[in-house]
Amino acid sequence: MTYARTRADAPWCFAISAEFIDNSVDGQLDNTVIIMMGCDGLHFEDVAQSFIQKGASTYIAWDASVMLGYVDSASSVLIDKLCSDELTVKEAVAQTMAETGTDPVYNSVLKYYPGQSALKTLSQLIE
Repeated sequence: MTYARTRADAPWCFAISAEFIDNSVDGQLDNTVIIMMGCDGLHFEDVAQSFIQKGASTYIAWDASVMLGYVDSASSVLIDKLCSDELTVKEAVAQTMAETGTDPVYNSVLKYYPGQSALKTLSQLIE
């Protein structure tokens, strides 16, 4: 665990790092889908890689900072696309972005990792 700020004058908040996942997550996360709805989850791929190495099948996150109201709304759309509509990861992410657009302040984009998960549905990823 570590602390982070979205800008120099913002309050400190809780954050996780790849090192935290590597050293503090016991066991395996076999066939887990990680939906990281905080800031910068895929700005770099190190946290995503750590989750995948622990057994997660896919990792979905934003590439930059996100506003709270926006990310709440977009997350709801994404989860609906994955669960109710049974879309593939690639389709769900693309349709979420088409419906919600980029974050209105930071222009962050929803992405997924690894690329191999693109054509799989949620039910295929958690088998």
